[in-house]
Amino acid sequence: MYPLRGSYSGGILVWTFLQEYSANQPTRDTYDVMGGNGMRKLDVEKYRTLLLQERARIHGDIEALDDSISYDDTGTGQSELADYDQHPADAGTDTFEKEKDLAVRDNWRGIIGQIDEALGKIDRGTYGICDRCGREISEARLGANPHAIYCVDCQGMIEGR
Repeated sequence: MYPLRGSYSGGILVWTFLQEYSANQPTRDTYDVMGGNGMRKLDVEKYRTLLLQERARIHGDIEALDDSISYDDTGTGQSELADYDQHPADAGTDTFEKEKDLAVRDNWRGIIGQIDEALGKIDRGTYGICDRCGREISEARLGANPHAIYCVDCQGMIEGR
């Protein structure tokens, strides 16, 4: 796990995290990826930077959502019509919205876990290799989803496509 330190304030957190993280890591811009299709050079520092930036962005979104959920829990987040009698359906809508926000937050936390796993794979030298079949994950897929751990074919089989 790669914990974030300090509070989120745009790019400052990313820089602080990158600086702290990279100080403890060997400097290696590329490494050879040996998958089922042969060997290729992979610019892991580019992907490490993408992963760290995405992690910091999601962490900031989680903090903002947590603040919103906490604000709503205090009762001060209710609308100005709260003094009037509310229809029971309004309370149901509020409950639905809160549950939706909690589900989104849990999803984002799962993505942070996937990002942490991808960062660990970079450290172990296995980034860009499918966890299921051992073949290379295409650079196009890694560019679109840098925390991918499966190639397109295996991801499709897992999702039942």
